[in-house]
Amino acid sequence: MLGLYRQVNGYRYLSDEAVTGSPDDYRADELRNEAWKIVQGRADHTRADLLESFGLAAAHGHGSA
Repeated sequence: MLGLYRQVNGYRYLSDEAVTGSPDDYRADELRNEAWKIVQGRADHTRADLLESFGLAAAHGHGSA
């Protein structure tokens, strides 16, 4: 089902990663924790990219803190 879902979903930020298996196989807190691992990884990556961009801009006089 995941492959089909990816084909029909147009959301451009859809993660390449997924929590696989049936949700019935997880307790609610387990499912949340598995999903959070994916979200947190993406957030950390985005934050690192933004900090790098800011650092480059500030170094060239195009930003301030």
